[in-house]
Amino acid sequence: MKKLYIVFGVSALIVAVAVAIVFQIQHSSSRALHQQRIAWALQEADLQASLKEVEAAIETVLSNKAKMTVPQLEPSALVKRLEQMQNYTNSLHNTEELPLELQLRNQWRDQLREAYFVFQGLIDNGEKSIDTIRDYLQSGHNVILMPSWNSLAASIRSKTKIDTVPRSSRLGLMGVLIYLNSPASIGLLYETMLASSNSVEIQYAARALMLANKEDFRSACVKSLRQMLAAEPDMRSIDILYFLKEKCDDDVSDLAMTLEILDPNGKLITSQVHYRLQLMGESALPSIREAFSSPEVTMMERMDTLESVRKYIGVNADANSMVKVTVDNLDDSSINCMGGVLAMMISDCSERNGFDQKTVTPEMIQSRLNLLNELEQSHGADYAFFQESIGVSRNFLNEAAATGTQPDSDKMMKQLIESGYMDRMASAMIEFSKNNPGIMDPD
Repeated sequence: MKKLYIVFGVSALIVAVAVAIVFQIQHSSSRALHQQRIAWALQEADLQASLKEVEAAIETVLSNKAKMTVPQLEPSALVKRLEQMQNYTNSLHNTEELPLELQLRNQWRDQLREAYFVFQGLIDNGEKSIDTIRDYLQSGHNVILMPSWNSLAASIRSKTKIDTVPRSSRLGLMGVLIYLNSPASIGLLYETMLASSNSVEIQYAARALMLANKEDFRSACVKSLRQMLAAEPDMRSIDILYFLKEKCDDDVSDLAMTLEILDPNGKLITSQVHYRLQLMGESALPSIREAFSSPEVTMMERMDTLESVRKYIGVNADANSMVKVTVDNLDDSSINCMGGVLAMMISDCSERNGFDQKTVTPEMIQSRLNLLNELEQSHGADYAFFQESIGVSRNFLNEAAATGTQPDSDKMMKQLIESGYMDRMASAMIEFSKNNPGIMDPD
């Protein structure tokens, strides 16, 4: 029994010692962790202080840099540099001696850099530049900075800021006015447009003015552009006609009618036909039909024109008349192929070709069916494939009339392939190309 007590006592002593050791270890670990936290806090404080010193140093550098900025030149001094420039572009292609050519090109490039500096300096001066710019524009002085063949000459027309060198000093200053975009600068741009006789300047100013305030400047822009076109009618006027119609809401029918659609040899100028249609719409068709009937117009010119007036077939008597004139002028070697193409064009009023449910009306479909009947009565009996094409086209239109929906072009093509029609069309085209080698291979 006594030995048992001794064992218990020794065990208790061991436990007590172990507990004491554990408590000692925990106390030591806690104290070490506390000391480590204190050390980390001190390091963080040092880092924060160092960061503030760096930020202060950066601020000092930036402040000193701002103080070292080169002061702006006065607008009058900047514009004076434009007045001293030369038209190097007039001589770049006129020199035969290579060293002189290289020297001129180097001087020209230096002048371009100088011009950019002037325009940017005027922008930096802001409203202070306007009076000086007015004086220069009213003086009539101008220097050509960029040759017309250089693409950079036109880039300024589509931008609202000076980020490249424009074609001339005057255009550059007008670009500055556009960039400033204030009532005073836009007002001066308006004055410049009214006073200018240069077509490029008038176009450039008009486009910017319409963008700045269409309601206030529309009437003046229309007047200036129309006067310009009257003074300088040429092919370049096409984009101005579109601008007048689309951006200025101007009825340009009278101007579009001045576009020649027959050349001196009586051939159709199909690109001009397309422009007139785009600018005038359906009202252009009577004049196109009249030119279309010229005996000098070729079959392919007629086909190209019918492709342009496709959407009016069945809803306009002039368009229908052009289809009939085309078929009437096809010879025996052409009618199966070209007649078949026309017949399928009449049935194709799908979304893919610009039609929608509003335009594909029962009346339009019936008118196209009537047109097919007329073609069949006048020519179909003598030409088997042409008659087959008329029948295929009629079936598609009847299906559209019955369902009240637009013809599905993908479905149409599938049916044509499965029926063997496309194989027969290919054969007709091969025969046509044999009989008309000059049309299929003009070279």
